[in-house]
Amino acid sequence: MARNGKEGCLSQVHHKTSNFSTHLLGYRPLRVDGAGDLSAEAVLMKVWIMQTRRLTQWLRSFGRSENGTATLEAVLWTPFFLILFGLVTDTSIVFGRQAEIMRIVQDSNRSLAVGAFQTVQQAEDYITGKIESFSSNTTVDVVIDRGIISTSVTLPAVDLTSTGLFGAFDSLTITIGASQMSELG
Repeated sequence: MARNGKEGCLSQVHHKTSNFSTHLLGYRPLRVDGAGDLSAEAVLMKVWIMQTRRLTQWLRSFGRSENGTATLEAVLWTPFFLILFGLVTDTSIVFGRQAEIMRIVQDSNRSLAVGAFQTVQQAEDYITGKIESFSSNTTVDVVIDRGIISTSVTLPAVDLTSTGLFGAFDSLTITIGASQMSELG
């Protein structure tokens, strides 16, 4: 591409392309002299080197920049919001698992009430087996008194959390209970 006046049109096109590449891509286009073409690997390597240089220059300028006035506040508030998010998540999981255990207890009571379970021990084993994936520290009590089936499940709240990072659940015990009348005469 000549830079003399004879081929002004061609040099203007090259100039526009060069500005476009420099502005948007951060590097000038590779020029191959008439001696021989570069292989595809060589072109890719040169482009990679140029992009790496551009990235390191951008990172240096980003590190020196003083335009981040909200950065300090974000750094100070982020841990608080992450802890709050974790606490809300753990609390939600505790409530969700509590509801699931309540459904298991009600299913067991219903099965005992209609005669699907013959003994109290079968109902307790059913509940313990279903809850075993949540907690191994579960106490299950099923009592039949005057035709009313009462079931109580007690377990530590920390067994129902997902992270176990928050000490708020360490000393809490959850008791889930349900009652149902027996339908057998």
